[in-house]
Amino acid sequence: MYELRAQSAKETDILMYGSIGEWGRVRAEDVYKAISDAKAKGYVKVNLKINSPGGSIFEGIAILSQMNDKDIVIHACVEGIAASMASVILQGARKRSMVRGGRLMIHEGSGGVYGNTTDIRNYADLLESLNKTMADIYAKSTKKDAKWILENWMADGKDTWFTAEQALKAGLIDEIVDDKVKPMPKEEASLVEMAAHYNQFLKTDSTQNQKMDKEQLIKLLGLKADATEAEIMVALAEMKAKATTSAAPAATKQDPPAAPAPTKPAVEGSAEDKAKLVEAVMEIAKSKGVTDEKQLAAIKVIAGYDIKAAMDILPSQAAAEAKKEEDEKPPVAASINDLLTLMKGANVGNGAAASGDRKGWSYSEWQAKDSAGLMTMARTKPKEFAALFAAEHGYTPTEAEIKELV
Repeated sequence: MYELRAQSAKETDILMYGSIGEWGRVRAEDVYKAISDAKAKGYVKVNLKINSPGGSIFEGIAILSQMNDKDIVIHACVEGIAASMASVILQGARKRSMVRGGRLMIHEGSGGVYGNTTDIRNYADLLESLNKTMADIYAKSTKKDAKWILENWMADGKDTWFTAEQALKAGLIDEIVDDKVKPMPKEEASLVEMAAHYNQFLKTDSTQNQKMDKEQLIKLLGLKADATEAEIMVALAEMKAKATTSAAPAATKQDPPAAPAPTKPAVEGSAEDKAKLVEAVMEIAKSKGVTDEKQLAAIKVIAGYDIKAAMDILPSQAAAEAKKEEDEKPPVAASINDLLTLMKGANVGNGAAASGDRKGWSYSEWQAKDSAGLMTMARTKPKEFAALFAAEHGYTPTEAEIKELV
């Protein structure tokens, strides 16, 4: 997102293309840096060019605060979409423009929380408070009543869409400018469809048109350098889901529920794409040590509805590595008979070594050099024997097992 494009000695552009939040391309930290750099270079006017489906409410509020700088004029222009939190940010500009073919969307905040009844009620209160904050911002710029906005533009979880003409009439923008993009061919379209339509016209520099190589993509997605194709596919799907959903601030992080109950499919794209993503999740599950057929079947069902929910219930990478390490250990005694075999399996030594030499012996050294002494230890010092055996084989025999041996 962060890029200054000089238009004159006193005027520059800043792009706000992409979703808003830590996981998106538009962050408050970047906006602050962009505005600070513009001032440092002597610019007195910034054209904030918006093409965003929205995102984090708190990150958006932080961006709004950067736009109140008295030393520089912010003129915002919607070049494609200003949806959800992006439409709120638009209201903070000194002057608000929109291309004739653009779209603006308003709705109430949304999000999710995991916890007890108090946590859930508190989160609902937080969302209601944030909705009122956004309504107040719209009300200030449109001169409409905040209560009316809540009951009309933000009511019942609906999305309220505006063409440029409708946005101008509603007071959400100050002017309509010449088209930089072709308008949507149909009035009714999903946010995903609109984003795809406008993005094809708004890639204005060579770096945006270049295809990312695998290394760049892995870095962007925050994956490990050795990430598999399956992990990249799933991470991209999660990023797309986040970018196309208006995100309220994240709930306090807690352990995810064992089995979420999604209410509607959350995997976008064709049936073939969905199938590939689900198979990618299954591949990752198996790589993390999930082998139980019932667990795999449950993960597959959940992945068909919500990729992120399926990934959330997989073991962590640390747990997967711990399981792999455990699986690679030499097998320990699974029964008394196996234990006896391990204990008695060495050649009998001659017992000639002096007792002082035995002090640092391992279990295998005792077996090789003085197995009779080892049996004496098992009979007279069972705890010492058990510790020695455990250090060698990763398993501590019980007293009953040791008695069976001697």
